[in-house]
Amino acid sequence: MSINQFLKQLTTGDNVKDYRHASELFVSGNYRLAPKLGFSYHVAFDFNPAVGVKLSNTEQMELGMLVKEVALPAFKINAEKKNAYNRWDYVNTKINYDDVRIIFHDDGANVVRNFWFDYYSYFFRDTDYTQPVYGAGHKYSPLRSKNWGYTPRDTSGIGSNKLQFINAIRIYSMQQKRFSEYTLINPVITGFNHGQHRSDASEPMTHEMTIVYETVKYAEGYVVPGETVKGFGELHYDKTPSPLTPAGGGTNSILGPGGALDTADSVVKDLSEGNIGSAIVTAARALENFKDGDIKGGLSAIASAELGSIAKDILSGQDPSSRLNIPAASSLGKTVAQGISQVGSSIDSAFKQIGGLSPNVNSNGNLLSSTQQFVDDAQASLSNVQFTLPAVSTFTNNVTEAKNAENNIRNSGMFT
Repeated sequence: MSINQFLKQLTTGDNVKDYRHASELFVSGNYRLAPKLGFSYHVAFDFNPAVGVKLSNTEQMELGMLVKEVALPAFKINAEKKNAYNRWDYVNTKINYDDVRIIFHDDGANVVRNFWFDYYSYFFRDTDYTQPVYGAGHKYSPLRSKNWGYTPRDTSGIGSNKLQFINAIRIYSMQQKRFSEYTLINPVITGFNHGQHRSDASEPMTHEMTIVYETVKYAEGYVVPGETVKGFGELHYDKTPSPLTPAGGGTNSILGPGGALDTADSVVKDLSEGNIGSAIVTAARALENFKDGDIKGGLSAIASAELGSIAKDILSGQDPSSRLNIPAASSLGKTVAQGISQVGSSIDSAFKQIGGLSPNVNSNGNLLSSTQQFVDDAQASLSNVQFTLPAVSTFTNNVTEAKNAENNIRNSGMFT
């Protein structure tokens, strides 16, 4: 750099880096401060069991899945202006909850429409009668039917609690395998609009619902289908393992998602839970990724390349943990390779004793069913198989050694 260039940079200052600030703010810390995305959400309805909702349990879950758009709760707080010794003071007096609008897809099975009719016919008696009653004169005649308008059905002996049709509506914002929950307590429908037909329209039709509610409760945590996020991942979801995960085939990587260490974790977890067939499939697919070369040498070479990338990231001031599944020590390739190789020997022996079963499941369209069938067949045949548990134990020790190396790196503060 010439003296002129140096003086120019000294007087003009440093250039603004185009991505450094956003990366430091949104990517570091495992995307801790990254903005949530509008399309990543889930909605669940909690109905009052005393009402006798006519939707089946499946349809109740489908109702939340048919939500096309939902507004998160909003608040307005009243504040009164007081004169305190000629100094203005503002005092909060009341909180108001804004209405929430929910837009549903107008589904062909009429799940949403049937939900609305169930709510409508529960509170109002206007739909209870046959056509002759509606057609008969009533202006100057004795009242034939006395129940019209707002008269909740079957309230005797149940108590006022039955009047609450929906106990809660839960809205989940999800990101990075975590959820933020907004629970609207005791919601009441104040408006329901069906869609509109137009001869020139081609977009899907919708239903629109407006609700009021008593209060909002908050919760957060990790997404666990069937446990923490009600109804999520239980119905109509594609549960075929991703090709980037060990169960979906994995990748010929050590540190990345679906790599050797990720596979090691998955296999050890399956073995500890007694899922021998699943462990066999996962480990066999990992071996398939490295079948073209020496497994120890191949993994070690990949480890060297990936660790080299980590070093470059560190030297350039970037956080390598943001794009890697697990950072590891320089001996990780050899450690995990030994573990997978030992389990591989046990698997080869087990396959021979099973007799003709093939772990190669390559059909993309039938991946889940084919894998499940293979696991079922393997489990059924393993009763007569002498699985080499010492090799599995050694493999577990190798993975523990790798994990300890990872923790040492994390605790050193290198990636903070």
